Amino acid sequence: MSVQSTEEPIGEPPANAIGGRVWSWIGSGVHLLGLRGKGLVLILTLLAIAWISTGIYEVQPDEQGVVLRFGKWVETSEPGLHFHLPYPVESVLLPKITQVNPLRLTNKINAPGGFLSSRNHQMLTGDENILEGECTVFWCICLC
Repeated sequence: MSVQSTEEPIGEPPANAIGGRVWSWIGSGVHLLGLRGKGLVLILTLLAIAWISTGIYEVQPDEQGVVLRFGKWVETSEPGLHFHLPYPVESVLLPKITQVNPLRLTNKINAPGGFLSSRNHQMLTGDENILEGECTVFWCICLC
């Protein structure tokens, strides 16, 4: 009695595995383009160059570049053209440091009839006076 092996050869990925499907798809694409081994190397080289070029960034005069490596601050860059390691390793934030941002702290709502109601901001003080409070905070980003 002979036992037949259902295993595929060691050098090739199994046909039902996801990786095997991807490699067969890439191989068929290379075959359709008429490219052999050199063509595949050319395509992979172009993809690597495109990936590395995503690390180039420009900082405008009203910005500072904050480089984060795996989410942790690494450096702050001045205006100009710079390079950082591409996506999975480093990312860049470009906050506008000269812009003044207002934050208005009020809760006025439109009452029926078009009047503004500010009953939410009225308080009674210890000496029984009514106090109505509103506030606007102006803030900007300062990277020191």
